[in-house]
Amino acid sequence: MSKMRSLSLALAALMLSAGAWAQTGNRAFLFPSGGNANVTVVDATTLANLAAIAASPNAFQAVSTPDGTKHYIIANNAVNTVTVVTGATFAVIRRVNLGANASVAAVSPDGRRLLIAAGTHRIHDTATDNELANIGVGGGPTDIEITNDSTRAYVLSSSSGLITVINLTNNTISNQIAISAPLSMALRSDDARLAVLTTNLVTIYNTANHNVVNTVPLTNVPLGEVLATPDPSKFVVLNRGVAPSNISRIIDITAPSVTAIGPGEIAFDQMVVVDSSTAYGLVTGTNRVARIDLTTGDSTVQTGFGSGIRAIDISPSGKILYAASFAAASIARIDLASGLVTATANIAVGPTGL
Repeated sequence: MSKMRSLSLALAALMLSAGAWAQTGNRAFLFPSGGNANVTVVDATTLANLAAIAASPNAFQAVSTPDGTKHYIIANNAVNTVTVVTGATFAVIRRVNLGANASVAAVSPDGRRLLIAAGTHRIHDTATDNELANIGVGGGPTDIEITNDSTRAYVLSSSSGLITVINLTNNTISNQIAISAPLSMALRSDDARLAVLTTNLVTIYNTANHNVVNTVPLTNVPLGEVLATPDPSKFVVLNRGVAPSNISRIIDITAPSVTAIGPGEIAFDQMVVVDSSTAYGLVTGTNRVARIDLTTGDSTVQTGFGSGIRAIDISPSGKILYAASFAAASIARIDLASGLVTATANIAVGPTGL
């Protein structure tokens, strides 16, 4: 279950959060600003307001079971770290205090397990919402990847220089990969390779034995995130450095080769992958959206998508882009085939995350 569409870490400094979509529920969750605890839920087609869920003021992510029967709202807070709501009515059915701030969460593709990085690695049974395991994976884990068959999870700890491989059939550690200061990781679409970003380098691991099969050197990438695409040979590196060390890259892991994103916009706060040839990025400083050609690297600002945008996300179909504007306190639904905004809705509190 690689991050082919959106960022999955809470970026407190930028007040951006990952989007979350119920696979069958057709819902979008918007995270408020200013310490407001109400997470707004809208219909992803009409943008009609469906509910306001009283979660934590530090909520930043929502993950859902594949059948859409439960949603989990995750907070960067030791109290009310997880708010569990029903998919039908959005009623709160449980609040879970983990005693540590969460940094990221994921539901396994089979829907049976909720995985949370909160000081340690927590595994919950989604049928009962009880905790099954609390596993030490190094200090402050910040990233989780789950294989498509739901049998393994990879948990990244940058501060400890570890990627821990967890067997989800028995909830035990099966391996640990030592790597200096890892920043981000992404599983290839077929799960056969794991790409790990460190400063100025992407290392490719064979997930069958966790041996290194390739490395891709980069220049001036001090911070960032690696994103998978549907093309198993192609990854995108979102560079979070400061200019001039802020050019994002497209990498081919088979050649290997590196293509710089540009001309056009080169610095992005967030990026979502649509398919093997297209991504959209939230431009640093202007809060506008740019279309990125993942073949040539060219990027073009989309003038009709709005301004003051603080978060973007893509629908599971890859056909619809959603843009949350803090300045306008609104969300827009954009049809990517036509490039037109097909719906907008005002939100009571300016959203900082989608």
